[in-house]
Amino acid sequence: MSEANVKPFRLPWHKRIFKHPLFQDFATWLIAVAIKLMSYTFRMDVTIAPESHVYMRSEDNAIFCFWHGRLILFPLFKPKNRQMHVLISHHRDGELITKVIRHFGIDSVRGSSNKGVKAATKQLIDMLQSGHNISITPDGPRGPVRKAAAGAAYLSRLSRRPLLPMTYSASRCRQLRSWDRFMIPLPFSRIVVHVGAPIWPEENTEKRSVEALSLLLEQSLNTLTDRCDTQAGVPL
Repeated sequence: MSEANVKPFRLPWHKRIFKHPLFQDFATWLIAVAIKLMSYTFRMDVTIAPESHVYMRSEDNAIFCFWHGRLILFPLFKPKNRQMHVLISHHRDGELITKVIRHFGIDSVRGSSNKGVKAATKQLIDMLQSGHNISITPDGPRGPVRKAAAGAAYLSRLSRRPLLPMTYSASRCRQLRSWDRFMIPLPFSRIVVHVGAPIWPEENTEKRSVEALSLLLEQSLNTLTDRCDTQAGVPL
């Protein structure tokens, strides 16, 4: 076959539409609006550890941590009056998440374990030292589910700021068949939120190792998530 007869490969029309920036801008705006509208129908049940009120009232800053499967409602719980920055990977879904959270006044920092990690780490440490909040999904973007990677703990040690575990569950929801069992709350749900005690990189002036910090974060998030699911009536 001659080169003149070879047709260039083109994506199907519906896939080209999904990848178009204007379509993505509209779709992410629609998702943000849907979350905001649904929030008016929720019955919120929020429990905050006594030591964590200072962070939820924006009196101090921290590294907010939540599982990847429970991130959709995070913009509703972010503390006011202190800028929040979310670490988002260069995974294909990262750009969509970035556009959604922008509608809630949340900035993003792009970086992952295999791309841009050094630049992202430096940027996040600068933000923490400037008094800003940051947030991380310790098991994202690919899992294993509910297993904390070392990134959040490493950042905590470098910045000397605490890890703040938080999670939620919903009495009426759909859980996708994705690796993270992504939870989508339905309107008129009872939303159970738990914010755990801060986990500091030092204990009695002794530095905790990255491994120890990651394990403490993982155990705290799993305990809080199971508690939320039990209270909301979601099967463990």
